[in-house]
Amino acid sequence: MASVTFTHVCKRFGDTEVIRNISLDIHDGEFMVLVGPSGCGKSTLLRLLSGLEKPDSGALRIGGRDVADHAPQDRNVAMVFQNYALFPHMNVARNISYGMMVRGVPRQEREHRMRETAGKLGLDDYLDRLPRELSGGQRQRVAMARALVRNPCCLLMDEPLSNLDAQLRIQVRGEIKRLQHRLKLTTIYVTHDQTEAMSMADRVAVLRDGRVEQVGPPLQVFEQPSNLFTACFIGQPRMNVLAATRVDGVRYRVEDAADMHLPAPLADRLGGRERLALGVRCGKVRIGGDTGRDSVTFQAKVLLTEPLGEETLVHFSLGSSSLVAMTGRRETPSEGSSASVSFRLSDIHFFDPDSTQCLVHAGMA
Repeated sequence: MASVTFTHVCKRFGDTEVIRNISLDIHDGEFMVLVGPSGCGKSTLLRLLSGLEKPDSGALRIGGRDVADHAPQDRNVAMVFQNYALFPHMNVARNISYGMMVRGVPRQEREHRMRETAGKLGLDDYLDRLPRELSGGQRQRVAMARALVRNPCCLLMDEPLSNLDAQLRIQVRGEIKRLQHRLKLTTIYVTHDQTEAMSMADRVAVLRDGRVEQVGPPLQVFEQPSNLFTACFIGQPRMNVLAATRVDGVRYRVEDAADMHLPAPLADRLGGRERLALGVRCGKVRIGGDTGRDSVTFQAKVLLTEPLGEETLVHFSLGSSSLVAMTGRRETPSEGSSASVSFRLSDIHFFDPDSTQCLVHAGMA
């Protein structure tokens, strides 16, 4: 096991800057998830760390050792790919052992390590099977076993669940998390799925356009997003964002549909800005509004309802914008009807609409 450090790392492909001066510390034994939209640079970071690409500038350290100029085989990292990359003509045992055979590990030790690793991943009964005889989840475990059998100091995983169906994805992500906690192996996991990131990580690093937007424990990033991008990317459904314009003093007009009166201390913290972006989680929007001064209340038309079982998403039309509420199934208004909706001031994240940075987090006014 080892810590991993990126220090002012940059990478270009032609004229395109893919990694822009990234610095990131990953602790020994930590499960770090890199999450972001396609093209944000998360897979490139893994390729740089594994040695498949070289940085244009900056330092890469594994266990305190700068490995930027080391060959991939000299870094003692293992990587699990999206497509598993199993040899189709080899059975499970040979797939797990093949890398050790290439490195000249003695046969008896190879056999011992292969069986030990297969046992940890529940593959004992499948050692004689070919990849085509396995389910997607079993193939994923074989790919992990092949990576773990070499006793790496760091495990890299590049969207390993994207080929699985929804139910199997939930099952396998739980298996990966339990295994990582048991082995305490430094793991860097790449995904575009924020649900995977939230459910699996010790910490998440949110990336956009080759930069790190925010790093922290999943719930901290969810509850205290540093900017609008993180606020909208982390959390399902995404955060509602509404525009507010100051009318006078501490009174703001929200989406030209409702007034919002700020307490003087909160208005002072916001610096008397003429414009604000208000972020509200769907679960904080209440149907059958509250008319108190500590709330913002609208009359809105129901555009669409999405039943999800125990909960329902209700989409409202709000001026030129929209608002989504998450509510219990018994409280759902009918499509096309009008309803009163509200949210408390204490449930609002206040953002600067120009810089997109968070000014005041919900509950901290």
